[in-house]
Amino acid sequence: MNAKDRGAMRWLAKLASMGAELVQLEHGMLDDPVRLGLALRHRLIDLSLASPCGRIRWRDIEPSLDLLSKRQLTLPEMQHLADAELLKAQLMRALSGRSVTHPLRWLLWCSIWFKDLQTLKVSYDESAPTQDVQPAPATIPTAITHGPNAWQATVLSEACAGEISMSRAAQQAGVSYNTFTAWASAQGTEAIHRPKKLTPEIRETIVTRLQLGHEKSQLAKGLGLSIETITRVLRTTPGLQEQWHQSRFDLRRAAARSDWLRLRQGEDGLTTKVARRIVPATYAWLYRNDLQWLEDSGQTSNAPSRGNHAKQRLKNAKQRRSRAVERLLDVREGSFGNQFHRT
Repeated sequence: MNAKDRGAMRWLAKLASMGAELVQLEHGMLDDPVRLGLALRHRLIDLSLASPCGRIRWRDIEPSLDLLSKRQLTLPEMQHLADAELLKAQLMRALSGRSVTHPLRWLLWCSIWFKDLQTLKVSYDESAPTQDVQPAPATIPTAITHGPNAWQATVLSEACAGEISMSRAAQQAGVSYNTFTAWASAQGTEAIHRPKKLTPEIRETIVTRLQLGHEKSQLAKGLGLSIETITRVLRTTPGLQEQWHQSRFDLRRAAARSDWLRLRQGEDGLTTKVARRIVPATYAWLYRNDLQWLEDSGQTSNAPSRGNHAKQRLKNAKQRRSRAVERLLDVREGSFGNQFHRT
């Protein structure tokens, strides 16, 4: 067994050990997504994968995501999630604390960056949110991860009705102006934007390109702005986030379909089994997000061809090519699969 195989086996053993620890915890333990997100962010800071203020260093963290996606291929139930880009999006949601993540997903993060589950629990216990749920007028804005509480919702209603200014309302609610305008955007109210570096023309350009699904970092670089500025426009323009996410999805779907058809269709098309091994991330994305099309495309690629024995000749040729490609893949990947199953 080579070093890569031994590393994968150690990871699987660690994952199993953490799973055993998890089921022994009391009910309700580790159930606060905000504290879990804080614990994970603190761990990334300790590993220099995030700045001291908590900003994620994606360039440094990408090798870990690539490693995790490859190791997930050893788990049949997780193979359709073995995609570094998907893991990055899931990690961002986990760090935000805005959504509940399945416990097994947390075990995967823990297996990469924590020694064991107990280490995560210690960090979790030390990451209790510091924000008081009581109203805090005339205080310094605090960083929050939840929506408005009862007091803040009352202030928000007054601001959306135009009874007080957004800046004054943010002060009364005890949050930053950007956070408050994001809440207002969720209610369908757009704040008045003060022209600084972000002129109305540039803002309109940002909105248009986000509607088309442009990637935020590339858009920021192209316009000479910070990604925080792009994100602020995205969050504070009513309906823009939904449009942007839909456009991003449409672009990703078109690319995945094109990649898949390139391997499957035509006289040189490969079988589903072989194509899946060549582009596992593409197959995983289509399986999760476009399953009906994926199944229909398989039927289309196998449709009968007219002509004397043409169907059988094409079928035989496709099988020969697929077997040849599969042999090349076996040589490249080595004998890890057989050793893993024997172990």
